[in-house]
Amino acid sequence: MRKQVFRDFKTDNTSIIKVAFLKDTRPSIFKPYKYMSSQFLINACLAIFLQNFKGLKDTYLILAAKSGCYPNIDEAHIMKFCRDTGVLDAAFTEQDLSVIFHAANVEYEEDEEDENPDSLLNRKEFLELFLRIAVAKYTVQKSDGIESASEGLLKLVETVLLPVSEKYHVREFRI
Repeated sequence: MRKQVFRDFKTDNTSIIKVAFLKDTRPSIFKPYKYMSSQFLINACLAIFLQNFKGLKDTYLILAAKSGCYPNIDEAHIMKFCRDTGVLDAAFTEQDLSVIFHAANVEYEEDEEDENPDSLLNRKEFLELFLRIAVAKYTVQKSDGIESASEGLLKLVETVLLPVSEKYHVREFRI
């Protein structure tokens, strides 16, 4: 009898998405709680992540698969992705992205579940990376009339991250 590769596969439903989101954004391990000063701003950013988490998770899976480091993503593939999608420009450079990549990848001792190599991003670090990009690209530089981290994050999510998951329909082949 043949074994089915996707026998245990479950389509992401609301419950699975929420559990994954809560796991990735626990205050004890999600670093924005440590460096963002406003709880209101943190909550606004978390709401954007939660509302779009299925698409963000799919984008992460696509990039992780392309990087050859599954279930993680290396810096070279993040750099290429940001170059290809227009995140990088004259004001937000590869050097800026490299600094942010390494800041998002800092490991804290209290996160024992996070055993990915220091040169690779896991899913929660991927979320943090794009939050840090939103702050650096939009709120620090005040570009595109964006004034807050949550506005910048929403712009990145809608114009850069979600179109990837919409383009590839990552889960359709399993259903």
